Order: sequence, then structure tokens, then C-alpha cells
Amino acid sequence: MKEEQNNLVALSNSARLPKSGILRGKTKFEQLFSKGTTVHGAVSSIRYILIKEEAPQQLMAFVVKKKLGKAVLRNRFKRFMREAYRNHQAQLSPLLLNGFSIHGAFMAQSSSATSHDIFKDCELLLTKICKKHLSERA
Repeated sequence: MKEEQNNLVALSNSARLPKSGILRGKTKFEQLFSKGTTVHGAVSSIRYILIKEEAPQQLMAFVVKKKLGKAVLRNRFKRFMREAYRNHQAQLSPLLLNGFSIHGAFMAQSSSATSHDIFKDCELLLTKICKKHLSERA
């Protein structure tokens, strides 16, 4: 019984979005918002920048404007966005394999969005990003 619990904890921890995968720092945000490209979805958008690096990494921030609601609602949206990104981040692996790091900000645009809308939007946006840049490289 104890081993089963340890295995479940190990599985849930390995499927988490690590803190090292979160975009942090004023200069990185300034660079992202000054030079970044935006892809819009129905209820959210992603602003991102691709950087050619020897050790590619993907860093993502999760942003919800104050005008979308009170702190409880904003935090809920951020949880939904983190979970959606964590489930679909593997779609960006072809860019990483080509030597590109991706730094981005996943931003909520609608206060009436549901978790299903955010999950669907995240999948669509990450697919758009990957297709756009892989078709340019070919």
C-alpha cells in the first residue's frame, strides 16, 4: 500500500510543470513584449519569441489582467492555463529539436472562459506556433 502511494506521488510530480519552466525576470519580459510575436485564440493568446540556443528550453509565463475579475477568478484562470500548457507542451518539442528556445506568455483574454475553452485554445495556439515556424524552416 505504501509503495503504491509513493508511485502515485512520483507520477504526479513527474507530470508537473517545474518551476524552472516558468519565465521570470524583468529583462526577459521586456524582451518578450518588445520583440515577441502574438498568436490569438478565441479566449486566450500567446506572445512568444524564438531564440536559437545550444541548450534549448521552453519558458512560459501565465498572465491574467486585473480587469478580468477578482483575485480568486484570476488565480483560477492561471491554474487552468498552467494545466492546459503542461498537458500540451509536448507539441513544441519539434522546435526544441531544431535548436530553438521558446519564451512565451500565455494570456487570458475573456472572463467568461471555461476550463474546456482554455484547454482547446492552448492546443490550437501551440499547434499554430509549431506549424508556422516549421513550415518557414522547410
